[in-house]
Amino acid sequence: LRVDLATGREAVLAEDPDYDLAKVVADPETLEPQSVVFLADRERWVHLDTALGAEIDALRARLRGEVGISRSVRSDRRWLITDIPSDGPAHYHVYDRDTGELTFL
Repeated sequence: LRVDLATGREAVLAEDPDYDLAKVVADPETLEPQSVVFLADRERWVHLDTALGAEIDALRARLRGEVGISRSVRSDRRWLITDIPSDGPAHYHVYDRDTGELTFL
């Protein structure tokens, strides 16, 4: 939900009638929501930013489990990725957005 503080006008950015919102992926500089995740049987991603969404989907296709993304650096060129498979421990990677390299830690 986006609320215009000047007018009070509300706009729904994403919703699911059956599942709860699990997380929001936001731009680290502007804090603008870019993707949201609903908690169904498996995480269901909805991308508000289609370019970033394509990158996240390609990254998720390379991993086995549910994916967590930490984007705390404002340059946003490297992400800490958590890959949580259903049948084992979490794996951690650094993802370099410039090269596409995914480095296991």
